[in-house]
Amino acid sequence: MVDDTEIYLDECPASPLGHILALRSSVEGSNEPPYLSMDSINDVTIYLTHACNLRCKHCYLSAGKPLSRELNVDDWLLILDKLRDLGVKYVYLLGGEPTLLIKRGGLLRIISHAKDLGLYVSMSTNGTLINRENALQLKRLVLTRSR
Repeated sequence: MVDDTEIYLDECPASPLGHILALRSSVEGSNEPPYLSMDSINDVTIYLTHACNLRCKHCYLSAGKPLSRELNVDDWLLILDKLRDLGVKYVYLLGGEPTLLIKRGGLLRIISHAKDLGLYVSMSTNGTLINRENALQLKRLVLTRSR
């Protein structure tokens, strides 16, 4: 018999676990994700920016322009440190459009730092800003770096 909590975590569309579990075979050296405890926070969804290059009518954030007081990359790195200290294992990056932060290396720094902390990282993107160069950079960071 499967615990109802496990079903919720695996099937809830707001949880990054469905995305991460689908990719678990790409995690180097392991076919299984870390143990999920109900005694701590397992996953966190981070909205890196409100900025988006599209104006989709169905957008849950009505994303478009960045907010006036959005956090900078160094703020996100500190937050990742604190999340790891709280026992978080999975980080799901969203926006707006998180790949807008690739321009100055911000997104790559955020992902790299999360991976260095031993966190599993997943990201949703509309994909319109991905070119060959940054696709290869993301692949190197996300698929081959593990603790």
